[in-house]
Order: sequence, then structure tokens, then C-alpha cells
Amino acid sequence: MQCGLVPVIKEGMPALAEQRLLGVEKGYFHGEGIAGASARLVDKQAGIGITADWGGGLVASVDGMRFVVPLSSLHARPSPLYWGIGKRARGSTWLNTVSDTVMGLGGLLVPGTLRDSLFILDAIHRLDAAEHPEVITTDQGSYSDVVYGLFAICGYQFAPRHADITDTQLWWVDTAMLEGTLTRDHRSGNTWGDFNTLGLRRVSLPAIVQH
Repeated sequence: MQCGLVPVIKEGMPALAEQRLLGVEKGYFHGEGIAGASARLVDKQAGIGITADWGGGLVASVDGMRFVVPLSSLHARPSPLYWGIGKRARGSTWLNTVSDTVMGLGGLLVPGTLRDSLFILDAIHRLDAAEHPEVITTDQGSYSDVVYGLFAICGYQFAPRHADITDTQLWWVDTAMLEGTLTRDHRSGNTWGDFNTLGLRRVSLPAIVQH
């Protein structure tokens, strides 16, 4: 099996000579160079009229593709769920970010662990594109409660596609509980309008303060 530049080298063509290709590889095929080239492709794609029919570029989806890595690697981790059990059962995850204009914005190689929600935020900060999306969607396996707050702090809206949203328990916080000024409406929940139909549970702020 041929690897590297061997299949491309053609000594009869100056542009494809071995030394020429080695120079190009060392000079441009590194992280910064590839990211710069990718950013230019993203900008050019945004100028194509039909892409406006697909989306406005404000929404992006991040999903992980998992690959077996049988050799020792910094990014390879064991996971019985994905790689099985054994000494060589290790892998990595490639987090790929795609905008609603059907354009790849960048990616990030991370250890092949079960949860990659925190890595998603890292991938968003490393995007090749100059303009970052505002809404980030993921699948069911790429979220945790803490991530919602971290995304909001960084100026993004985290919008995972919950498969079991009907089983989610929702809570509400009433600051009047701390001041001891609960009125009849507060106790009955009438101040929340249509939210009362969701079966919200009330957070006990005095208990949090006490403990």
C-alpha cells in the first residue's frame, strides 16, 4: 500500500517533483495553513447565491465521527461501548462542525470518550470561519446540564436534540422565597401563566442558602 507523497510524485513534471511537493507539504500543510485555507473556502461559499436558500449561517450542527485507533496515541481512549474490550480497543472522535449553509466550518480531534459535549465548545472556539454561528445543535449524546450555562456565558445558544424531552423535569426559582414575601399568587403558582401546565417543580432557595 502506497502512502504519503509517493502516488503523486512525477519526476517529469516540475510541479509534482519530490522536492517541490516536500516543500509545499512542509510550508503549507500544517494546522495554521489548513485553517487559513479553510476560512477562505467558507468565505467564498457564502458568496454563492443558492446558499441563502439553505440557511443564514447562524445555525451549526456538531457531531462526532468515531474511528478505531489501534496504535498508541494521545487522542485514543478505550470505550467498551464503541471499540469493544481488549488492549487494542481504543479510538478517537472527530468533531465536525457544519453550518446550515451546508459548509464545513472546522473540526477537532478529541479522545474517543462517551461524552464530548465540553469538547464541542472547544471546537466552536477553534472554527476556521471568521463568522461564528449563534445556535449550536447536537445529538442526544452530546449534552449535559453544565454545558447549557457554559455556552450561554460564551454567547452561544446550545440546542441539543433531546430524544427523551418528555421525561425531562423542569424547575422554577422564586427569589421572593428568600425575602419571606410569598403571596397567595406565588404559593399557588399563578404568576407563571401557561408555564403552570408544565408541572414545574420549585427550587428551595432557603435550603440552598442554609446548606
